[in-house]
This record gives sequence, structure tokens and C-alpha cells, in this order.
Amino acid sequence: MSMTVNSTSQIQNLSQQIGSGRQINSAADNAAGLGIAERMSAQERGFQQGTRNTADMQSLVRTAEGALSSINSSLQRINELALQASNGIMTASDRALIQNEVSQLLDQIQSVSEQTQFNTRNLLDGTATDLHTASSPDGSGMSVSIPGMSLSDLGIEGFDVTGNFDLSAIHNAMNTVNAARSNLGAMSNRMDYVMTSNDISSMNLAASRSRIEDTDMARATMELERERLLEQYQLAAQQREQERLEDQSQRLFTF
Repeated sequence: MSMTVNSTSQIQNLSQQIGSGRQINSAADNAAGLGIAERMSAQERGFQQGTRNTADMQSLVRTAEGALSSINSSLQRINELALQASNGIMTASDRALIQNEVSQLLDQIQSVSEQTQFNTRNLLDGTATDLHTASSPDGSGMSVSIPGMSLSDLGIEGFDVTGNFDLSAIHNAMNTVNAARSNLGAMSNRMDYVMTSNDISSMNLAASRSRIEDTDMARATMELERERLLEQYQLAAQQREQERLEDQSQRLFTF
């Protein structure tokens, strides 16, 4: 009788494994395996969240880089206008007209530096420093810092082509912007590698966890069929034994 009970229990266990797709459905199924699988699952999810965190930070970096590209375009136009104003054929009236456009471009640069945001965080006013990227399961990762890009930060506040002016101020400002863009571009590329590494680690962990936790369908199906056949054999044997005892009892009673 106990063999039949054990066989029925094994059939139920295998049926549960096949139905859930998991060979570990409770700690009793494999206590050690469950602990290992849960640790792997936590690390796997940590890598996945790290990838999302890095992608969000990369979006921030690209937003800042796009704004810097706009500032650089304005600086290039200011440089072009300053070169024009430095030409000896220009009159004071001509330079005043040129300065009107220069002033508009300077205002635009200042506006971009003050209003560029990501998730309500200012990016180009000098406050975006040491922005931590939690890209690993343990929370570690790179930090992002973006220098201020206001007119005073760039050294071109009050730039005026109607009087004496120095073109090197505009060149220095463009160098500052280009250096910041280059740094942000390098960080964005690094983030691509971090996300790729996280994805590979996550997939490898998932594969390892699957080998511990998931059901081998072919094996489980074969074992289930074997247990069902064994149970049928045991029930048939019990039935034959019961019939034999009943027949023996009848003979004794008749005698």
C-alpha cells in the first residue's frame, strides 16, 4: 500500500513540475537549489535594473549633448559675425547691426544653459555634478558631471563687436563646449558597453538558474509515464492479491 502512496505522490510532484515548468516549486523540493536559484535571480534582476538605470542616464547625457550642439552652433555664428565685424570696411552703424544678432545669440546660449533639463534636473547650469549611475547589481557605477555653460562660464558675457573685442574669447568658448561634448560622447559610448555587459551577464545567469530551477520536460514526462505504469501495475497486483484472498476465504467457508 505504501508503494502505491509513494507512486501517487511522485506522480503529483512530476505533474506539478510539468504544469509549472519548474522542478523547484517549494523549498522541500530542493532546499540547496532553491537558495542558489534565488540568489541568481536577485543578481539577474539587478543586472536588468542596472541596464535600465544606465539607459536612463544615457538619455540624460544625450539630452545635454544635444543642447551643447545648439550652443556650439550659436558660437560658430557669433565667431562668423565677429570676423565680419572686424573687417575694416565696416562702419560703426554696420557693427551695431551685427551686434543685434550677436546679442540675440548670446541670449539664446544663456537660455539654453538655464533651461536645459532632464526629469526636471538642470543640466547645463553647473549643478549637474557627480550624478551616480547605479549600473551594477551592487549599486556601483560611473558618475556623470556636466560643466556649467552660462555666458560667464564660457567667458563671453557682454561680448560686443561694436568696440574692441577679442576673437580668442569665442574660440575658447567653442573649445570648452567641444571638450564637454567629447566627454559626454565618451561617457555615452561607455554606457553602451556597460549595458551590453549587463545583458550578457543577465542572460548567462538566467541560463544557469534555468538549469537548476526549470523542469527538464523530456525527463519529467518520461518519469511521469513510468510512475503511472508502476502505479497501474501495483494496483493490478493489489487487486489480484485481494481476489486471491477472497477466493481462499470462500473455499475455507465452503469447506
